[in-house]
Amino acid sequence: MSRSAASTEIYRIIDEAEFVAPEDWQAHYLNTAARILERLQAARAKGELGLDPSEVHAWAIMGMNVFLGLRFGVMDPNADLDAIAATANALLRDGLG
Repeated sequence: MSRSAASTEIYRIIDEAEFVAPEDWQAHYLNTAARILERLQAARAKGELGLDPSEVHAWAIMGMNVFLGLRFGVMDPNADLDAIAATANALLRDGLG
């Protein structure tokens, strides 16, 4: 994966939107979580998930995505994003067990 200055700036824009456009900021997260939930429900319908996904699952995945992106995409420009993605995917697939 590669990153650019523009892609890392999105984190600042979204953070600042909470104060300058709170309705849009909230809509961004609500819409993102809804899209994630739709994808989880589609995976469940295909038999790819062993549980019935809820909004909590969607928000947890979104939180992981946001903060991994912030930590390793913005704060550490030398991070191996493929390795980070593989670890996150393994966590989602296998849990902590």
